[in-house]
Amino acid sequence: RVLFRSLVSLDGASYPIKNWSAHGFLAGAYSGQRAIGDKCVARIDIRQDPFAIAFATEVVIVRRDGGDLAGRFVSLPPANKAQVDAYFAFHARML
Repeated sequence: RVLFRSLVSLDGASYPIKNWSAHGFLAGAYSGQRAIGDKCVARIDIRQDPFAIAFATEVVIVRRDGGDLAGRFVSLPPANKAQVDAYFAFHARML
């Protein structure tokens, strides 16, 4: 699912999220310097009705190719994990 109003911010720049899960994200148009294995703090901002989820969390970069960058969440704060779980439960019911 392409999320046009969703962004990940890394190192002061924002990139569109192409896909995401409870475990991480795939961002497009990445032009930064992060490499596979890097750990950093990412700000995730998901805007897809009826949800507006925003949180910062530590991620590890797991893939970089063709302008795409994938990161895996190291840990989510409990309140944000509950939001993420609710998001995916809602969309699972919509299928």
